Formats: sequence, structure tokens, C-alpha cells
Amino acid sequence: MRKLITVILSIFILVGCSSHYDEAVELGDESYNSKRFKEALFYYEQAYDEKNDETLKLKIDHIETYLQLVKLFEQQKFVEGESLINTFSDIDVSEPLRQEMTQIKEKFIPYLDDLRLLRAAIKETNILLKENKLEEAKLMIAQIDDHSMTKYVSDEFTKLQERAAEKERIIEEQQRIKAEEENRIAEREAAKMEAEIMTKAKEKGEQASDKKAAYLIRFAELDIEDEQAFNNVGASTVQIREMYWERNEAWDVELNDVYWYLMDVFVEGEVIRQEQLQWLADRDAGYDEIWNDPAGGTLLQIEADAFFYEQTKERTKELVNLYME
Repeated sequence: MRKLITVILSIFILVGCSSHYDEAVELGDESYNSKRFKEALFYYEQAYDEKNDETLKLKIDHIETYLQLVKLFEQQKFVEGESLINTFSDIDVSEPLRQEMTQIKEKFIPYLDDLRLLRAAIKETNILLKENKLEEAKLMIAQIDDHSMTKYVSDEFTKLQERAAEKERIIEEQQRIKAEEENRIAEREAAKMEAEIMTKAKEKGEQASDKKAAYLIRFAELDIEDEQAFNNVGASTVQIREMYWERNEAWDVELNDVYWYLMDVFVEGEVIRQEQLQWLADRDAGYDEIWNDPAGGTLLQIEADAFFYEQTKERTKELVNLYME
């Protein structure tokens, strides 16, 4: 209370006295030299209001910076303190504030060292994630999470955790795709082996002697391939559509072979040609009708592709059954 009365009286003296600027500076210097920096700040600001002295302004800035650092340390706001320390130069700070400034900065040092170590660990962990070293990165993340200072770099650490989770999801997806591809390769190899067995059987005279029997054997093989394709196709629209077009191409090869064989050996070749032209027109029209259905959607695309494939397959078998005994 006594100190407060003294301050108030000093203010009245400054207001009523023509030399109040000099007296405010003098009182400020006295408080400054006695390390009563809040009190010194009060007097210096009073003096600065009377006269914009740049030297006085610099001293005010130094005191404010010091007091702010003290407050940040007491509140354990080390990141904000680090930022303030990095942007502040104490070259022009006079004693005794320079000594006090040095002491408060030294209090920050162990905490700032920990922050630097944590940021270095986060940076190193990000590098591990880029190199797909997920397990090593997860160990680093666990160590960072256990550190008492991690809460002060929470934004950086949260982003790191999100990157790790995304990287883990990508790796798992890659592993799933790889496993599926390995399964497909194994199935293709099995189908190839089965085809080789059938080919060898044919070479040993186990195939039918006439052309129709040969075609029927080939159709049976294609039916098996179709079934395998249907069983192994993926769930996406693109995969299903690609499967239908691959099977359609296989049957289209056989269709052309049968058609040109019939055109070469049958006297009704012109009749067959006209029928084939009409069939092509009907197939394409049916495909377009499904594809252009106003209902739209990916299911109609699949339905249209399935129709095209089924028409090709049925026509191939139909030509053999109609014109070959």
C-alpha cells in the first residue's frame, strides 16, 4: 500500500511539474537499477508519452520482452518462448536487465533442447515413412508419444501419426493386391497345365476325327475358361467389364473360324453370309438398346457387355449345330 501511494504521488508530481519527463526517467532508472522492472516500465512509459525518445523506446521494448519471457516460462509455454528468444537480440540490453535476461533464457534451454530433439525425431520418422520402413517408424512414434514434452509439438506429432496411418493403409492394400495377383497367376498356370494335358491327349489321338467334334471340344475348353474367369473376376465395374470383353474376344476368334470354314465348304455360303449380317445387326442393336437405357448406371454397362458376350458365344455354337452334322 505504501508503495502504491508513493507511485500515485509521483504521478501527480509529474503532472504538476514542468520537468516531469526528467523525473519520470529518473524514477524509471532507479527502479530499473533496483531490478524492479515492472515499476521501471511504468515510469518509462509515462516519460515516453511526453517525449518520443527512441533510446527510451528500446529500453521499454527490452523490459516488455523480459517480462513476457518470465510469464511464458511460468505458464510453461515453451514453444512461444522459443519463438520470442529466436527473434530477440540482447546486444543493446544494459545491466542489470541483461543478466536477468540471460538467466531466464537459460531456464528455457533444457526445454528447448527437448523440443529440438523431438522435432528431429519427427523429421527422422517422416523419412522412415517415405522409405516404407513402417515398423521402424512405428517404434519411433511410440517413443515420441512417451516423451513428456510431446504435448508442446502436438500439431506436428498428430500430422505424423496421420501419415503413418495412411502409409500403413497403403502398404496393406499393396499386399492385398499382390496376393490377389499371385492367386491369379497360380490359377492361370493351372489352366495352362490343364490345356497342355488336353492338347497332349489330342495329339495322342484322343480327339474326335471330324471337324464338328473338334469344334465341340474347343467349345468345352472355352466354357471351362469362362467359368474360371467368372469365378476369379474382381468386384469392380472395370474388372467385370474387362472380363466380359476378354471372353467375348476368345469366342469371337472361334466364331470367325467357324464362319469362314462354312463359307469355304458349304454351297449355302451366301445364305449363311446373309444370316450372319442380320445377326451382327441384331446383336449390335440389342447392345446399343441396353447401353442407351435412360436409367443409366454402371450395372447397365455390365449388362450390355454380358449381352454382347452371350450373343457371340451362342452364335458360334449355333453355326456348328445348324450346318455341321
